[in-house]
Amino acid sequence: MDATPAGRGNGPRLLAWLVVVGYAAQLAWLAATAFDPGLRDPAPPWAAALAEPGSLLAMGVTIALGAAALVLVLVTAPARTTGRRIPLLVSAWAAVSAAPLAFAGYLPCPGDGPPLWDAISSTLSLFFGSFEKPFGPGQAGG
Repeated sequence: MDATPAGRGNGPRLLAWLVVVGYAAQLAWLAATAFDPGLRDPAPPWAAALAEPGSLLAMGVTIALGAAALVLVLVTAPARTTGRRIPLLVSAWAAVSAAPLAFAGYLPCPGDGPPLWDAISSTLSLFFGSFEKPFGPGQAGG
């Protein structure tokens, strides 16, 4: 029998899931504002700052939430599920976090092809290391 009182291990798991939800909310906010930058205008100043392009605050909060979420998930996971796979889990966590942001950023910036396909293609190119300059010299999407 387990010597710990019933429900004692739920606190760390709840904290882990709360941080994961906070991280997912930050990623969703970044993706939404990458797709439509005008969403920052009616937002409260603190929320707009969390999605400002090039903002050290936005980058710091996103990285800190992502790292905290990953660490808490790994710490609260059963030992048999992590083991030697931590580098793979960190890479997968980063890819799953970056893909929706890249897709939302590329979607409003169509190239010469169909907009949805161009966004998918540009997002996949980031992960395969074959990214080209889709907008030409001196141009940007948006």
